[in-house]
Amino acid sequence: MTTENLLWVIFGAVIALAVTTFMYFFDSKRKDKKRWWFAILRFLTLFAGTLLLVNPKFKSVTYEVERQSLVVAIDNSASIKELKQDAAQKRLVDDLFNDKDIAERFQLRKHIFDRTLLQDTSISHIGAQTNIQRSLNALAGIYKQSPILLLSDGNQTFGSDYSYVSPSEGSPVFPLVLGDSIQPVDVAISRLNANRYAFLKNSFPVELIVNYNGHTAQRSRLVVKNGNTTVYSKDLLFSPTQNSTIVEAQIQANRAGLQRLSATVLPLQNEKNVENNTRYFAVEVVDQQTKVALISDISHPDLGAFKEAIESNEQRQVSIMEPTSKSAEMAEYDVVMLYQPNSTFKTLIGELKRTKQNVFIISGPNTDLSFLNRNQPFFEQRYTGQTDNALPVLSKTFNSFLVADIGFDQLPPLRSEFGDLRIEVTNDVLLYKSINGITTKDPLLVTFEEQDQRGVLLFGEGIWRWRMQSFVDKGDFQEFDAFIGKLIQYASSSTKKARLSIDHKTFYYGSNDVTISAQFFDKNFVFNPNTKLDVTIVNKETHERLQFPMLLKNNQFVADLSSLSAGSYRFTVRPENENISRSGNFEVIPFDIERQFLSADVTKLKQLATNTGGSMFFPAEIDTLKTLLMTDDRFTPIQKASENIVPLIAWRWLLAIMALSLAIEWFLRKYNGLI
Repeated sequence: MTTENLLWVIFGAVIALAVTTFMYFFDSKRKDKKRWWFAILRFLTLFAGTLLLVNPKFKSVTYEVERQSLVVAIDNSASIKELKQDAAQKRLVDDLFNDKDIAERFQLRKHIFDRTLLQDTSISHIGAQTNIQRSLNALAGIYKQSPILLLSDGNQTFGSDYSYVSPSEGSPVFPLVLGDSIQPVDVAISRLNANRYAFLKNSFPVELIVNYNGHTAQRSRLVVKNGNTTVYSKDLLFSPTQNSTIVEAQIQANRAGLQRLSATVLPLQNEKNVENNTRYFAVEVVDQQTKVALISDISHPDLGAFKEAIESNEQRQVSIMEPTSKSAEMAEYDVVMLYQPNSTFKTLIGELKRTKQNVFIISGPNTDLSFLNRNQPFFEQRYTGQTDNALPVLSKTFNSFLVADIGFDQLPPLRSEFGDLRIEVTNDVLLYKSINGITTKDPLLVTFEEQDQRGVLLFGEGIWRWRMQSFVDKGDFQEFDAFIGKLIQYASSSTKKARLSIDHKTFYYGSNDVTISAQFFDKNFVFNPNTKLDVTIVNKETHERLQFPMLLKNNQFVADLSSLSAGSYRFTVRPENENISRSGNFEVIPFDIERQFLSADVTKLKQLATNTGGSMFFPAEIDTLKTLLMTDDRFTPIQKASENIVPLIAWRWLLAIMALSLAIEWFLRKYNGLI
């Protein structure tokens, strides 16, 4: 309370006392002792009122000891159990959480992770993949500058290298190494690269990297089999200095369909882990290739973006050509893409109109709209000579094929012609234009069907920026390339629109997600998000039947089948109360990446500790780790003082005292017949 407020409080007390004295001692006819009680009650009432008028402020200081968080990050991946470290990990966790000194100094935070941080706090060691870097960065963002104890073998199966990436918030990491640091004698296929598709009667490449760990020279043999037939073999020689070799094999594709193959390095004498000696893989052999002609009269980065995206699927081939190419050659192509056509395209467009070939037209600032309006029947756009920067907005009613949202709202704008646009054919808008933050009714990307002809219309240039942004956001081009691939697949197909459409791969590797997607439309071909879809899975070998619900995600239904074991399956998707179904086949290729490891990755864990300002320990050194945590000045509990300025008017008891004193005075006066 300030001096000024104190003087006002004293002045209020004097006024209250003076008024009370005048009322009950100078201007009162009562001389009995009861007047003292009335005077006291009246003084309390008046003094409380003056205090409320003055409203002095009081300062209160509270002290609190803030303990640093100690994050215990527990690796839940299957490799911990495979290395027989699950019991040791449990002992370490119990030791840390039962230590009274640690509990007094830190707030213990327990987190389980494998490919991501898990909500469940029970340790099961069933994680099929591990991403240590992602989990560490997430924890460092939550618990800024708090120490992280990492109970892991350090074996990461995907993601950025965690040993070179320091957590962004400066959290020191203290790895507790689970697993043997000594590498036993072993030969393993560390990497196998093969295309998903090959073409009939052609050979396809398979690249294998085989690593050896040992102290003596050893011989082995690599055998690649298709079923029970050996299609490739090679003798291998290893030594302590020559401990890795790259094998490039050419395998002949003699029959169409899905081919399941295996690559095996014959085990060495006394080799303990033979799980990493064999890798299974699959190749789908097709007897035809989708050919795409990309016609342009100008050079533009969009051409390269389209070519790279389309050819990311080995089933498709793109030829970049000039509009003066022979029209007869166009008959060889399944889709003809016309990039910003002008008058040089006249002969070509006339031939395409005659043959009703499927087309993909991209217009932009370099398009001759006057020419295009006269020479094609699909759309008409008024020429103004002005352009807009158009952002994409995904249509919720698009139903030509199943499309996933690749983050369209985060993509940069395309340069699009300004002017009234009218689509002249039956169409389905996939993307609308957003101009200056306002979503318009003008289409940016459209699919259409007209009798026996299909096509795609894109009204904007600069799609190469979309591919670059997709890489920035996702770390790869896969989602964008898959989106363009679906446009090409639609444009090259003659399949009629169906109310139920499905999307799946022909094979999945066991460590990856196994998903099937579907879309269902009502009789007016409007997407129905309220229906119930189920997928029935049948194992072709055991005939076991399983049923999974398909959950709505954005504008499609998705079934997660990652729990399936390796094998061949057929599936059927059915909507509830509808006599419609779609079926397909897929295979889950056996591959358990978590069983490929022999020991802990001590080198990376030590590098991680050094980069983050922590230290690495083994389970036997748990007491040393606890001593370091207890004595490290960085983690000393901090005493914080909180200062609160509280006005007296906020003290409700003062108002209660006023009301109570007035009520008692009234009651006493009433009781004594003074009212």
